Amino acid sequence: MKATKNVCFIWLTAFFLALGQSGSCAVAADDGAALKNELFAALASMQSKYDQLQFNVRCSLEDSSSGDGISGERRGKTEYELAKNGSCYISIREVEKSKGIRAKILKCSNGSYAFAIDKSTSPPSLVYLERLGVDSAIDERVANQKKIDFDAAMKGICGYMIAGQLLPDLINRPNFSIKKLQNREVLGKTMVELEFEDNGINAADDQKYRLTDGKLLLDPTNDWVVVCANWDYERLSNGRKNRITVQREFNFGPRGCPMASKSVQKSESLNKDRSYVTETIGTIDLKRQEVPKEEFFLTFYGFPEPQFDKSFLEKWGWWLIGGIVFLATGGWLTMRRSTK
Repeated sequence: MKATKNVCFIWLTAFFLALGQSGSCAVAADDGAALKNELFAALASMQSKYDQLQFNVRCSLEDSSSGDGISGERRGKTEYELAKNGSCYISIREVEKSKGIRAKILKCSNGSYAFAIDKSTSPPSLVYLERLGVDSAIDERVANQKKIDFDAAMKGICGYMIAGQLLPDLINRPNFSIKKLQNREVLGKTMVELEFEDNGINAADDQKYRLTDGKLLLDPTNDWVVVCANWDYERLSNGRKNRITVQREFNFGPRGCPMASKSVQKSESLNKDRSYVTETIGTIDLKRQEVPKEEFFLTFYGFPEPQFDKSFLEKWGWWLIGGIVFLATGGWLTMRRSTK
């Protein structure tokens, strides 16, 4: 396992406390164009590293909520597993099939087809199978499902992801605006602080949102991972606003792409009519750095491979030939009788 420098939570806490205290850390002069060029060079590298990334991780999330409209403090725990090899991905988690009945569902896409397997039945059963690259509506539906099942789960794990997106995708969006970019000394270590605003659409519910007063703290000595971040999230349909804070530790980096070992995301309501706080603490365990491609295909789980590539003649050829012979014979016999 490739080790990377640990990013301690004391740095994160000091950073957020220091935002409003000029004496707690020194802010270096803005390096301007040079710093921006360095960042964008790193962004290009992030994309290729993420595209080639392989891993298998197990995640445990502990949620807590308290405030107006919530009776006492609510707590919950969920677990899921993610695997990736290039563009192939797997997501395994428990879902509620019906009231009181839960099932462990594996969802996978390998570029040729996407499928889901109910692993809680004996034997496991196939939930759905979709061919890719033929019907644009199916491709779009599978892509949106990936954003919910895989990309959203990755936001607290991959050092290159924040606000539910890969950092290069986020920064290169037309509506993303860099307000300020500067070096910042945090407990003797040079970090890069990026202030931003953004407008987008939430893939989960197709709702437009606005991110304001955003800050990312990047570690250029650790592959430019997003160590911590905060922003105001406003849902444009109803004006609801929350303050989001993200903090992460990094202990391992398969194939050069840092992955968090712990993440904390806090959401605090900024609405006057309702005040509440939710917090999600994620603990991530790296199971494997190498995931064979065969694990992303149905045969690995005991199912036959779909025969998508059979041509029309391969499937119906003998029936078609038989029908033509039958019709030709019938026509010949009819003509022979009429000439007698």
